[in-house]
Order: sequence, then C-alpha cells, then structure tokens
Amino acid sequence: MVALQMGQTQSLSQQVCVYKRDGAGRITKATQVEAGNGTLGITRQYYVYTPDGRVRFYLSLGQSPGYGLYFYRPDSRLRLVIRHNGLSSSRFTADGRDLGGLAQTPFITYLMTCQRWDSAGNCRLIAKQEQVHAVVQGKEKTLSTRYLLR
Repeated sequence: MVALQMGQTQSLSQQVCVYKRDGAGRITKATQVEAGNGTLGITRQYYVYTPDGRVRFYLSLGQSPGYGLYFYRPDSRLRLVIRHNGLSSSRFTADGRDLGGLAQTPFITYLMTCQRWDSAGNCRLIAKQEQVHAVVQGKEKTLSTRYLLR
C-alpha cells in the first residue's frame, strides 16, 4: 500500500501481483492489479526466453504498457536491460563481483557504485547518485542527489 500527500490532495493505492512460472521456475506471465482513489488498473506482462536463457523479452499490456529485453552473462548475472523508456547496465569485476550500474531515462540518470560485498560477491552497500534533468525557463538544469542504500 502506498500513501502520497501533496498539498491538500491525498492519494492512496494498493498493488497485488500474481506470477505464472514455467517448468524451469522462470516467470512467464505476471498480472499486476492496482487500485487507487476510484480507479482500478490491470497490467499483464508476458516473458519469453531464448533457449540458452541468456536473453529474456517482456511485453507489458494494460495500464502500464511497455517492452524490454534483459541480457544475462554466462554466469546468469544480469548484464544489460533495454526498455521502451530507458537503458540500464551492470558492471562486474573479472571474478563476478558487482561493481555498480547505470540506469538512464529521458529525465533521470542513476549511477550506482558498490561499496561493500558479501562472501558471494553480491553488493550489500551501494552509493547511489540520482540526476534529474529538466528545462527551467528555457535552460537545461540538473539536480543531483547522493545517498547510500543497504
């Protein structure tokens, strides 16, 4: 459940997701139902995998339409995501430890760098920088925010 208040207006919404998997345990269909102030939205995502499992495609229909491709490394770690509204990539050391990543949309850029790892090489502390790009009175402006995520 998400509650948001801006000025005198308050918005409340709930989301529920249901997943269908194939014999290998991979998600093949996801249905998301979102209810808000007098609204109900349904989004269905369909997933297709290449035979080697290194590429996954999704198509999203309904309230939040879109599409995307997920590319995986030979060790099954996510390498690159291309979506209808942006691009994200991940970086790893030679031995497979997370280094960080980059995510870009037309208005927001996220830069993530790993600061601490667990014994399996998964990132446990990320330094994240968020850059919001906008045009204000005809001039391009960028607002940057930095924080740590656990």
